[in-house]
Amino acid sequence: MSLATAIDSFLATLAALGLSEKTLKAYRAALKSFADSAGWDRQVTSITLDDYIVWLSKLKRKSGSS
Repeated sequence: MSLATAIDSFLATLAALGLSEKTLKAYRAALKSFADSAGWDRQVTSITLDDYIVWLSKLKRKSGSS
């Protein structure tokens, strides 16, 4: 399953569970940021801890944190 498909499915499930639009928007933004970094077409099973660490590093640099 691609990351894009997994994200769509996850967000649809959260919406069906009745989470607020504000919560969904926050999840959507975070997941979009991760997928932009890792690759939307990546297979979920190929994503590693290193992908997560790279994404966190990008967020840290973007926010100007040291």
